[in-house]
Amino acid sequence: MRSYLQTGASPRGWERCIDIAVRWLTRCSNGSCQYLISALNESSDEELADKCICCWGLDQPQGDDNDITWFEQHETDRRMLVEAFAATRAYFAEEL
Repeated sequence: MRSYLQTGASPRGWERCIDIAVRWLTRCSNGSCQYLISALNESSDEELADKCICCWGLDQPQGDDNDITWFEQHETDRRMLVEAFAATRAYFAEEL
């Protein structure tokens, strides 16, 4: 996996992508790891990122007077979110 420093992306963008990946994977856990395990077993990092982007509208204008996307606001993109899911998968694989 490429480091965010190699891509010229902002550290803040990388941190926000990691935060989004963790929130996505733990959002329905209700104290258990069942959703987390099934999501990681059944979906690729690309699929997880695409589902997250679609459901949470990360690539859509944020509305009202804010016409930039979540990605633009945090100086990141889909590729970095995919990499964040990969990093999160690696972390959880070690923990589980």
